Amino acid sequence: MNFGLGEWCSLSCAIFWAWATISFRMAGEKLSPFHLNLFKNLCLFVLMIPTAWLAEGWAWDAIGLEDRINLLLSGFIGICIADFLYFAALNRLGAGLNSILACLYSPFVIFFSLLLLPDERLSTSQAIGAVVIITGTFIASVSLPKGERPRELGAGLLLGIASMITMSLGIVIAIPILKSETLFWAIELRLLGGIGVAVLVLLLPGKAKAFSQALKQKDLPWKPLLGGTLMAAFVALVLWMKGFQLMAEKSSASIAAVLNQTSTFFTLGLAALFLGERLTMAKTAGAILAFAGVWWIAAN
Repeated sequence: MNFGLGEWCSLSCAIFWAWATISFRMAGEKLSPFHLNLFKNLCLFVLMIPTAWLAEGWAWDAIGLEDRINLLLSGFIGICIADFLYFAALNRLGAGLNSILACLYSPFVIFFSLLLLPDERLSTSQAIGAVVIITGTFIASVSLPKGERPRELGAGLLLGIASMITMSLGIVIAIPILKSETLFWAIELRLLGGIGVAVLVLLLPGKAKAFSQALKQKDLPWKPLLGGTLMAAFVALVLWMKGFQLMAEKSSASIAAVLNQTSTFFTLGLAALFLGERLTMAKTAGAILAFAGVWWIAAN
């Protein structure tokens, strides 16, 4: 096995993002996708300031103007738009069914990486592992009992597909700019791009008041909301970007995306434990197949 730090960061990110997904599914019962996305991004933006300063000092000015613009664009596409679409799909499909669409993330990253990153390469053995993981996570996700199909299945599928396209495009735009000495400030600029337009929306009549009232709900699930945001989503974000940065250095950003994809497996388990979603034999078989793909990548 030749799992390096980049691979471990990408795989660990999957675990934390599964935790965050379950938490956001709970919070999404009370908060709209816009309010949930804005709250999450504002919290992450504030948390990243001291993190970046402690890790890198005031290194944000070492990022060139063109790179700053690209990071802001990456954040707008991959955080503001993608996460809003993701939460909208999550509310309509639930955590388990939404995992089907998460399988599209890896292929889209591979596509955009090959399209936009000139040095990106994908070996035959890595491609086989990627196909096995995607196949396993797909099998693990599709076996829903009859009668449990969501009412808004069509809309949820379209929203979920759109979220995977924008999320993968956003991260691929940022990959060439991710440098070790300015990584956290790059994340901060992406977050700024993610909240910029949303904050401007609050300036519209009634929007700020609606956001405030949404957070004042008596039955708002604060424990999963804060846990999913301040711990799971924050750690997942750092691991996600660090994994991509390390893997891109050896022209393997596509593999980082594939390892991130194993979050589907962890989501299925947590959804069964905390949301009462059924864990069938087909889901278990698919999860085992997904991890076989992870082993194949590590062994080759």
